[in-house]
Amino acid sequence: MNRIPEVETRRQNIYVLGRVWDACANMERYIQYGFTPTERHSLFAENDWGQFIPQDFEYLRSVLTSSCSANSEDKTEDCPFTANHGRTLLVILHDDTLDVVNNVEEESAGSERFSSVINFSNFLLHVLRLVSRGPANTEGVPLDDKQLIDQFELRVMQQADPVAAVQRFTYALLKTKYLFDQFIIKREFADGKDAWSLKRLHWYSKDSVSCINKFDDNDGGFRGINRRILMLLSEFHVSTPNFVYKHWLNGALRYLFDNFNPENPIRADAYLGYLECQAQRFVFQRFLAPGESVSYYQMIYGDLSILPQIVVNEQWREMVQSKLCYGHIENNFVFKLPGLPFVGGRAWQR
Repeated sequence: MNRIPEVETRRQNIYVLGRVWDACANMERYIQYGFTPTERHSLFAENDWGQFIPQDFEYLRSVLTSSCSANSEDKTEDCPFTANHGRTLLVILHDDTLDVVNNVEEESAGSERFSSVINFSNFLLHVLRLVSRGPANTEGVPLDDKQLIDQFELRVMQQADPVAAVQRFTYALLKTKYLFDQFIIKREFADGKDAWSLKRLHWYSKDSVSCINKFDDNDGGFRGINRRILMLLSEFHVSTPNFVYKHWLNGALRYLFDNFNPENPIRADAYLGYLECQAQRFVFQRFLAPGESVSYYQMIYGDLSILPQIVVNEQWREMVQSKLCYGHIENNFVFKLPGLPFVGGRAWQR
């Protein structure tokens, strides 16, 4: 962003990048709480907070910089686009108009109730992979935060137009965090209990906001589609609980990122269908592949029609049986039975 020649445009771009980055950095907090109430109405729909309105980076710049200027005029907050910019730290500390208590409450909202299946540094790599796709015969961006700096240097800073690359990434980061909060499970701690949840933030009034099920209001039983998606996502996670190389999460985010359209929301049945097909591909095209296994990147980003076809015959059945026999199992298969607890940090298995 420092390469932008025009001073005001440069400051605005840097400001937007910083705001989006800080809003997304807390993976336990719903993305809406990273912005002011006024900004939430502009970014996530008026009196709703559950939609995603921005179309591109320029929309973000328009909303966030205008909000910054308005807040500075009303509350003498420090903003890089107004006469208040450049106040000393001593002046800010003695400013009685700053609502510090409310800021702290907003910052921590939801953070103690929910925990994420991934940390921020690895989440950045998922977003970078989404916006920096290579041919299907490659492996794309490695999902290992040890390579975080190197990958950003290669795929952002060394691009022909690094400013445009940063702008694309900034917009994609906000969009992906929104999708993550809407469609990916979190661990919820409430009433002395903890369990998986698939919930979204819902606005009722300026004094009432709560988290409700994403797809239905069926909290009991196991037949509701919200519960079915939750169970499948939790099975993916307990099979690979580490933060790095979370291919199941990358596959889910790729589907959501490519198919999300404010005018045509993600359907629960379509999302569940994709996750079920992804599980089948992971098992039969990789874990139980009769020959050379297919890479995760090919299964997520490639043309599925050209993947090797599994021919179900007696020879295939014998091969599968041999791979599932004790002493010959090369991969862990986790089946979390509905209603049963975790034991010793691991799911019930067979």
